[in-house]
Amino acid sequence: MQYSYYQLYRNSKDPVQYRVEIVKEAQKHGIKPTARAFRTTPKTVRKWVQRFEEEKKPGLRDRSRKPKHSPKQMKRYWYYKVQDVCNQAQKMNKRITAVWIQRKHTVPYSTNTILKVMKKTGFMPQKRRKYQRKRDLREIKRQMKAFEKVQVDIKYLDDIPEFYGAYTVFHLPRYQITARCVRTGALFFAYAMEKSSTNTTMFILRLADHLKRHSVQVSEITFQTDNGTEFTTPWNSLETSAFTNAIEQVIQARHVLIPPGAKTWQSDVETSHRLIEDEFYACEE
Repeated sequence: MQYSYYQLYRNSKDPVQYRVEIVKEAQKHGIKPTARAFRTTPKTVRKWVQRFEEEKKPGLRDRSRKPKHSPKQMKRYWYYKVQDVCNQAQKMNKRITAVWIQRKHTVPYSTNTILKVMKKTGFMPQKRRKYQRKRDLREIKRQMKAFEKVQVDIKYLDDIPEFYGAYTVFHLPRYQITARCVRTGALFFAYAMEKSSTNTTMFILRLADHLKRHSVQVSEITFQTDNGTEFTTPWNSLETSAFTNAIEQVIQARHVLIPPGAKTWQSDVETSHRLIEDEFYACEE
């Protein structure tokens, strides 16, 4: 079976040398006989012969199919604007992204186009590896005080297959309310039959009393939660939740909410939930 030029070219380890053979054959026997011999078109043979005559062997390499002119190319004003922003960021040792440039300076081009300009100007934020991010995060946590920030969250217990049998038979609590200190990793948790602001408020007040008895300045704690209704009121409500009132008025501390959808902001307490489920609730007998 005789293979076509395209099949041989695709499987060849050195396509340039294969095209040299085509050019030599064409110079000896002509365009059309060479096209028949290599099972390709006269147009293809003529193309490689012409490139070989103009540029010799380097002309037989594959050329980029990128358009030489783009009608939607970024205008010079915006090109230099992005370049100037990148230069200023480098001087200040500041990390920026194409999305930030687009939003901050209202650049009327896509983030991919801005990224191309950032690459051309030599400014491209290097993506840190996971171990580097963890190392930086450990350094940040090391500089924090004990109980400077406490993450609070709720874990569902009725969706654990290994625990579900005991949960239904013995009517066990459905929710676990967890608080974790970001600096020390200390865990405090309680159980509840329903997910409500009443239960979370009682939990946070008991936790504050416990910390006071151990000489912790509870007024300096920042309690961080998600946007669930057990911690805050709905988005269209003008009132403050009982949980927030308990923290800010009774405990005299601070309550902050994570941005909507920013699940990684609660990574410390979420990690503890995963470990507790794997090593306790889902543990085989």
